[in-house]
Amino acid sequence: MILFVWAILVLLWSSVELSVHVAGFCFENQFDPNAENKLLTIRQVNNFGNGWPSKFECTLHPGEKSCCNYNNMDCNALGGNDAPTVFARWIHPDQEGGQIHGLSYLYMLSGGSCRHAGNPMNPRVDIWDAYGDPYVYTGPPYSGSAWDAF
Repeated sequence: MILFVWAILVLLWSSVELSVHVAGFCFENQFDPNAENKLLTIRQVNNFGNGWPSKFECTLHPGEKSCCNYNNMDCNALGGNDAPTVFARWIHPDQEGGQIHGLSYLYMLSGGSCRHAGNPMNPRVDIWDAYGDPYVYTGPPYSGSAWDAF
């Protein structure tokens, strides 16, 4: 009986531990807060669930991070932590009407994370899979319309 209770406790602890580490895809802005172009905007292009309103979108100031759990079907219609997902990314200043820089597509797995750091005009972009391993997309470029992000 004691062994059975111990096994149940270990199982419960494991599930709590897993839920802490699995956040889904995350984006982080580590640009210099004094840089002119320091805001990072991310908008999901594919693999979203319930139409336009459910797309993941965030604008991050330096030091901020935003995530969507990969179990959330609004931002991960394919499910699981390894569904390929495309995001549009642009970098811009704090004020309205400023010049947009770095408009590009980011390719991630739905359980992965992405950090932007260094010079916003030529950012270092690190992307990892759900297990913390570096992720490098080797497939064909996104073939949708540039307007998919808007």
